[in-house]
Amino acid sequence: MQAIGNVFDNARRYAGGVTAVTVTVPRPGWVRIEFEDRGPGIEEEEREAIFGRFARGSAGTNAGSSSGTGLGLALTAEHVRVHGGKIWAEQAASGGARFVLELPVGESVSRWAVLGVVVALAAGGCAVPAQPDAQRAKDGDVPFSLLDPDAPLMVPEPPGPSSERVALCFLRDGRLSVVDKELTSPVSERALLDALAAPPPDAGPLVRTALSDPAIVRDVRLLGGISRVDVAAGVSALPADEQLLAVAQIVCTLTGRPGVGQVSFTLDGAPLAVPKGDGSLVTSPVARDDYASLMG
Repeated sequence: MQAIGNVFDNARRYAGGVTAVTVTVPRPGWVRIEFEDRGPGIEEEEREAIFGRFARGSAGTNAGSSSGTGLGLALTAEHVRVHGGKIWAEQAASGGARFVLELPVGESVSRWAVLGVVVALAAGGCAVPAQPDAQRAKDGDVPFSLLDPDAPLMVPEPPGPSSERVALCFLRDGRLSVVDKELTSPVSERALLDALAAPPPDAGPLVRTALSDPAIVRDVRLLGGISRVDVAAGVSALPADEQLLAVAQIVCTLTGRPGVGQVSFTLDGAPLAVPKGDGSLVTSPVARDDYASLMG
């Protein structure tokens, strides 16, 4: 986590400190950490160069100053590279800079665990004791050959769009059929339901959907382990058996995601009675087991 500490230290020295930290999981086994600071931002043409050795931002940016060595962000980039990750800089909506780190952490590590480490580093001042004057490191203590002008220079590039393979619930012979599909990361609950509008071409001609009209779903939000789906009035125009299958598709797909245990439905914000697999109507949240009779 040295790289995280270096980002905090750079923001503290040159940009008035970190103002916001966001931790997300863009795909299984990876974590994305975004740091925003209160500085003036970094010019677009400098956003790659600042990660080079001995590089400093121009006057008025938060990439460094004339009093620094120009190794801070280069060292950070090398740490991230060694761990198989990526780092890049963006412009934040607040006007400051946003530094984005993507690191492999293993699928068993949650974003909450990473966030705990970030908070600990922030609270502990990155575990670097305060010193009244700048200290020059010994040449032998500088890692990654950063002082060697002939060593290869690593300039990180922002990653292109990444994808995630997700499980979607479609229909085959009147029963639920799980089909895998690649979606652009990060995958939101809304993106999952939009993807139910049509099966992927390789799913086969017998696979269909009861949710061909994406306008049926107006909104979806995850709160406390329950996905809250608001539907449009058009859902009532579906035949009763299609309503059941549409609800089953939504519940099966959403509860297949980590952290989602149940799904509740509303119509224009008011609680909506939906059919369970046994044909009964309920306004309370439903779970995957309620549609076990429809599982293929």
